[in-house]
Amino acid sequence: MPPRPKKSGPVEVAENSTTVKAPKKPPARRGKAKEPAETGPASTTESAGQQNAGASATAPGATATEPEPPKKRAPVVRDDMDALLKPFYYSKHLTDPINTARDKWNLLPAFLRVKGLVKQHIDSYDYFTDVALKEIVKANQMVKSDTNRDKFIMFTDIRVGKPNRQEERTAGYVDSDVTPNECRLRDMTYAAPIYVDVVYSKQSGKASKRNIPIGRMPMMLRSSKCVLHGKSETDMGLLNECSIDPGGYFIVRGQEKVILVQEQLSKNRIIVESAKGIIQASVTSHTANVKTKTYVLLKKGLLYLKHNSLNEDIPVAIVLRAMGVQSDHEILLITAGNDATYQDEFAPNLEQAALEGVFTQEQALDYVASKLKPDRFPSFGRAPKSPKQQALDKLAGTVIPHVEVKGMNFRPKALYIAFMTRRVLMAMHDPKLVDDRDYVGNKRLELAGQMLSLLFEDLFKEFAKQMKVSMDKILKKPNPTKEFDPTDLIQQFEHRITSGMERAISTGNWTLKRFRMDRAGVTHVLSRLSYISALGMMTRITSQFEKTRKVSGPRALQPSQFGMICTSDTPEGEACGLVKNLALMTHITTSDDEEAVKRIVFILGAEDVESASGMEVYGAGAYIVFMNGTPVALTRHPKQFLVAFRKFRRMGRISEFVSVYINHHHNGVHIATDEGRICRPLIVVEKGKSKVTTRFLDSLRRGTMDFDDALSRGIVEYLDVNEENDSNIAVYEDAITQHTTHLEIEPFTILGAVAGLIPYPHHNQSPRNTYQCAMGKQAIGAIAYNQFERIDTLLYLMVYPQKPMVTTRTIELVKYDKLPAGQNAIVAVMSYSGYDIEDALVLNKASCDRGFGRCQVFKKISQSLKGYGNGSADRMSDRDPKNSKHKKLGTDGIVEVGSQLENGDMFMLKETPMQQTTQVASSAQKWAPSHMSYKLPDYCYADKVMITTNEGNNTIIKIQTRQTRRPEIGDKFSSRHGQKGVVGIIAEQADMPFSDSGITPDIIMNPHGFPSRMTVGKMLELVSGKAGVLEGKQEYGTAFGGSKVEDMGNALVRHGFSYSGKDFVTSGITGESLPAYVFFGPIYYQKLKHMVQDKMHARATGPRAILTRQPTEGRSRAGGLRLGEMERDCLIAYGASQLLLERLMLSSDAHEVDVCETCGMMGYNNWCQSCKSSGGVVKMTMPYAAKLLIQELMSMNVKAKLCLEDEFPRGPRDTEDLEQEVAWLTLNAKSTGTGSTNTAQDTEVTFKGRKATGGSSRQHTAPTSTGMEDRYIPPHLRASGTTRSGRSLTGKGTKNSTRSLNMIHPINPMSSMAGTTETSIFNASAPAFTPLNAPPPPSVERHQSTQFGQNPTRKTHGFDPILFNPSFAPQTAQGSSPLPLPPPVERQTMSEYHTLLGEANLAKQARKAEAKKAAKAMKQPPEQFSVASAVKTRSQTAGTRSKSPPHSPQVPRLNLLKRPEPTWTYKKQAEQAPGKLANGRARPLLVVLDLNGTLLYRKARGGSNFIARPRVAEFLHYLLTNHKVMIWSSAQPDNVEAMCRKIFTPQQRAQLVGIWARDKMRLTPEHYIQKIQCYKQLSWVWRDDDIAASRVHGDEWAQDNTVLIDDSEEKAASESFNLIKIDEFEGTSEQLKTDVLGQVVEYLEVLKGVRDVSACIRAAPYCFRPEAEAAFDWMPVVNDML
Repeated sequence: MPPRPKKSGPVEVAENSTTVKAPKKPPARRGKAKEPAETGPASTTESAGQQNAGASATAPGATATEPEPPKKRAPVVRDDMDALLKPFYYSKHLTDPINTARDKWNLLPAFLRVKGLVKQHIDSYDYFTDVALKEIVKANQMVKSDTNRDKFIMFTDIRVGKPNRQEERTAGYVDSDVTPNECRLRDMTYAAPIYVDVVYSKQSGKASKRNIPIGRMPMMLRSSKCVLHGKSETDMGLLNECSIDPGGYFIVRGQEKVILVQEQLSKNRIIVESAKGIIQASVTSHTANVKTKTYVLLKKGLLYLKHNSLNEDIPVAIVLRAMGVQSDHEILLITAGNDATYQDEFAPNLEQAALEGVFTQEQALDYVASKLKPDRFPSFGRAPKSPKQQALDKLAGTVIPHVEVKGMNFRPKALYIAFMTRRVLMAMHDPKLVDDRDYVGNKRLELAGQMLSLLFEDLFKEFAKQMKVSMDKILKKPNPTKEFDPTDLIQQFEHRITSGMERAISTGNWTLKRFRMDRAGVTHVLSRLSYISALGMMTRITSQFEKTRKVSGPRALQPSQFGMICTSDTPEGEACGLVKNLALMTHITTSDDEEAVKRIVFILGAEDVESASGMEVYGAGAYIVFMNGTPVALTRHPKQFLVAFRKFRRMGRISEFVSVYINHHHNGVHIATDEGRICRPLIVVEKGKSKVTTRFLDSLRRGTMDFDDALSRGIVEYLDVNEENDSNIAVYEDAITQHTTHLEIEPFTILGAVAGLIPYPHHNQSPRNTYQCAMGKQAIGAIAYNQFERIDTLLYLMVYPQKPMVTTRTIELVKYDKLPAGQNAIVAVMSYSGYDIEDALVLNKASCDRGFGRCQVFKKISQSLKGYGNGSADRMSDRDPKNSKHKKLGTDGIVEVGSQLENGDMFMLKETPMQQTTQVASSAQKWAPSHMSYKLPDYCYADKVMITTNEGNNTIIKIQTRQTRRPEIGDKFSSRHGQKGVVGIIAEQADMPFSDSGITPDIIMNPHGFPSRMTVGKMLELVSGKAGVLEGKQEYGTAFGGSKVEDMGNALVRHGFSYSGKDFVTSGITGESLPAYVFFGPIYYQKLKHMVQDKMHARATGPRAILTRQPTEGRSRAGGLRLGEMERDCLIAYGASQLLLERLMLSSDAHEVDVCETCGMMGYNNWCQSCKSSGGVVKMTMPYAAKLLIQELMSMNVKAKLCLEDEFPRGPRDTEDLEQEVAWLTLNAKSTGTGSTNTAQDTEVTFKGRKATGGSSRQHTAPTSTGMEDRYIPPHLRASGTTRSGRSLTGKGTKNSTRSLNMIHPINPMSSMAGTTETSIFNASAPAFTPLNAPPPPSVERHQSTQFGQNPTRKTHGFDPILFNPSFAPQTAQGSSPLPLPPPVERQTMSEYHTLLGEANLAKQARKAEAKKAAKAMKQPPEQFSVASAVKTRSQTAGTRSKSPPHSPQVPRLNLLKRPEPTWTYKKQAEQAPGKLANGRARPLLVVLDLNGTLLYRKARGGSNFIARPRVAEFLHYLLTNHKVMIWSSAQPDNVEAMCRKIFTPQQRAQLVGIWARDKMRLTPEHYIQKIQCYKQLSWVWRDDDIAASRVHGDEWAQDNTVLIDDSEEKAASESFNLIKIDEFEGTSEQLKTDVLGQVVEYLEVLKGVRDVSACIRAAPYCFRPEAEAAFDWMPVVNDML
């Protein structure tokens, strides 16, 4: 920015004003002045917009020119800020004294005239149109043809014209009379043409053209090019605009759009972060061409440079060497300086470079080139670059590109990387030096100008690219018809820039391919609920942080936000703390020229940092001067430099927005000239005295000086957050000390425009102020002076708005009192009836009759008459006089203004042509009516009708409707303290209490609203408001100030009221005096937009959604009331099943379908298409959405079956009967067909009492002789030929739609079975009949059976008697085909059936007696009998029970765990060919050893008496000597401990790798205590850290070197090829003579030398050989032990 012009010569004012002379002595002080009262408009006039008129300046070092003659100020224009200077007139005299301590606040209105609130948007936009546009065009000015190198187009200049209409764009410079309001009404874009000047080549040489339009730029209201700029209040009225509308927004397609302030991390600044132990310094470089991020990070003690153009991170020392820092010593000095600690930390990086063999710059460049990613867009046709050139290019242009490399001088960039490295080293030693990302000084705010600049640059580059392509196409023609002229080309692509800008602003999507930027929600529609909601939106800051993440850091209130960001104004909910608002006196900087500031830096005696060595840069007392984060100079006197720099700034030699501060942590002086910093003005204090003088304030009052004069005189200066940290700021003048550098202008400016409306906010609890900030934007009031000239989509207006009795300075500054949103209500704080609980309000009916809370709602109905391709267009038709619905229409088919519209009335008779594409004569055209009727239930009035055309020349008809609403029960009101409430009752005035002066309250508020909310500010507002009414003046409730309560109390006493604001009240109902004083007085209440009339909704029957046939959603679509998930949960908790059914299905989308019982598919018209039969089709009712889901699943090849069951099933039988029945069940039923395998998805849903089940995701063998229909009938009750087609078991039943299972007699299960024989078996494809919350169906468990004369080793499938699980068909040991079945037991009659049951009972009693005897003998308590244990005991004592029924199977124990299967990789490795280790060597193995049943036998369950296998001591000694051993037993931990004590010495126990018991089996608590099959998965062992620590020679324990020795084959199901299975040891005399362990040792000796244990065991598994018992020689082991 150029230096500020210095005033020269005397300053003249308007002709009739008096000359201001400095007083010879300050006027005598008078007594304490009162708060200002309302007075008439100020009589002084001020010059608006004239900054430093008639001034000249001399730059440092330049020759001073002759002083120009002084210019007169322009004629004074009345300014609406003048009234804000009225507080100077404490009485009616100009001669009243000025108190600087109190009156310094008048700098605020002077500041807001030139900056602040919305001015930053306007400044930013002006900077974009005046400066940034030219820079963008300059960077992309040349478009050269590749076809003909002589042809080019060069853009020499660009400018934005005055706003005009689209149709005027070709007329050049014309005086257009377009206004923003016209654009709002006509749905146009308020835009101005963009003109360029071009120079292009012709045959005759160069030619130039000026003012060629290349597009249209949306115009920000009140910017320098806008028609409203500098207009007076009268002129604004003539343009139908509001004079206090802040501007700063755009009008695009008739909508007001705001570009919100975007918060970003600052560019080109080093940010040091620490996360997950990694310390890194990162910098986001942002230049005109590229945006990229570079890191220097600490990894494993070494420092690396990371960038996305590199394949891998490069050591920092190599990067510095590649940049020309050759010697190790110099690298060490420029990174670590003279500090020995840092040098020691950095030294390993130099060693790393040496290890990589990088000693010279050439080698370093080669190393960097080897790590580069290949270019995505290689340059075709050009000579390829060498690797060194590529490396140099990357380092110069891509890595940290904002530090420029001029003439191959890499020194500045090397210093920058060295400084990043040093910051990381510092953060390693002192974690406090890590930066805070959320600190406001590390943030930059992007305004409208910056966002548009990015967008325009992208569009202009695309524009130039398209021009080049077209240019090449034209020049390729061999015989052109006319000479090349760029004007045609430019006009051809003109719409690209126009539509690109328009689309981005109207949608809010900023999509820029170059920066990979894809942001949504950048622009919002300007909220016009009230004036303050629009103002609040203009100051809103939005963050790009993810709103859904619950992170407290970015949301917290930072101390650095003081004075910069409003402390109260943030939304509740997920955006809390992420969306913020600017404080009242903030300004956001635009960019300033760096070069001018650099010259000043060197003038102030700083040395160039490039010429300094590392020793000097980090020497004692040396401070680096950083310009926008880049080192530029070196100073040894930082304090003197700082003072001199600030002096220059206060003199106006440097832009006032340049900040400077010292960071003593890393010895740096930081100067910032970049854009997007938040700063605010503060009064300068020198020598313990404020520089604001009485003389200056007097000049401010007379209008001879403004805020810019205060800046140029050094009275006030702007400080950003970083410089604030380097200052000592006093809040009040009496707090100034000798160290104070600045004084606050006013402390209330820490709040924003919206929070500033709250009176006495410093007496409220903090969240209440936040609530009011949200509700203040929803208050209904006046929105603008031109509110009746606009036609908005939705407009709420208060009929009688009032300005508040208790105001604040902010209210005056933002002119809220000109457009208020609320009314002063007399409030009585008392309990009145029960209608005021929970914050409800009681309203006085008479007050509502007089207009309290009355508002108007305006709505817009817009319709365009479209044109069609054949030239026809929509038209309006005439009304039909006979139609009663056309009564309110005029002859033009549009509603008459002022008519009342009710539900069903027509308001527009539009007709559409039937033929829209083909040409037809107008007489032959047919018209289809598309009339529009009023659909809302509440009547309204047609307020305005407007007929106009838009930019596309289509006719638009807009109708504005009006409703006047008075308060009703349920409407929402709130005070200015976050105390919201709805109207509970509207009471008659006669029934309201009244005070002794006859006043009845407008609102009665319940006193319980005060204690927990702690809104003391509301009480103070009442007292101050009451005193103000009695005194006849406005009182102030400004934050940290305002009218004092003591003064207010005294004023009340003077007028005969209680000092506490309480009144004596009489009941209006009984006429008795109330026995307590009532807090009684005026409070400002806001009516909020939430009204019952807009929300009240109910329906009986109505429209339904087409797809799901469920009721529609939402009030506007006459939708139903949703019974959601939580309501459903409540009904489930109550058990109201029929109510659930009625709500969720019958009243919603009940649908009757035909379902086939045979195949489970849906049919139609009593026909099943898949079965080609109607035999099994029944009707059932289900939700239509469920039917739709099943059909959608079918469309994706997922078959969902509907399997039905009885709606009224038979009741449960006695448990004892069930046990007896189960005891008779035959497991091995005869199969009559081959099996088929099916896999499907298992789903269970219940509809109307029937259970619908799909298939199962497991594979089972399903016999084909029977279907799914037989699944729940016990096998002995099934007969051949029975089906579930709806008939009884005898085949004589009839089909019934409420019965879907075969009916079995509930008492006599044999009654329908006469004469049948049993041929059915269990259906293997049916899932278990298990409870819904049971674990998954069990996997196959094999058990030994010695019954029926079968082979003792034969395996059968498990059967679960408790859960009655028929899911497993009997199979052979290989699981191939079902076993032959024994002959069935024929039970013909009921008596025979009972005889058999009696026999079972007798057998059971006998078994119980035997068990008791056995328990007594073993001194153990008797076991609890179950079916399983009963059958088990029976199988053991088969010979003693002659009465037991024949062919009873052994029933195994409960099987609940899923059997693990070997993984694919495990099997693949085990299937390799076995081979020996290289060189014939051997290695130790990991031996996982089982105890109980393998080495030991416990004589009694739970006892400690064990018998060991022969030679177990020698076996264990061999294992511990040659291998690593761990114990893993499935017994309980205490039992395992007992077994270990039995067979291991203490020394041997210490050698064990681990001792695992049942607790390592990963069982659930309920499974842990059950005797169930569990599994030892070796993968758990291999992944255990403690076991892994025992590995030998660094080899991981895995399947190639691990052996499990166990007696159970099942336990090693997942790693079966690592198992050495030996027979179960039961302590028999034969086993005590057999040396099994010797053969195991022999086998282990072989496994020691093989490459893969699992492959070897798979090829040659261990097998005990009785003939080779003595093959192993135990003597060496025994001798070793001895």
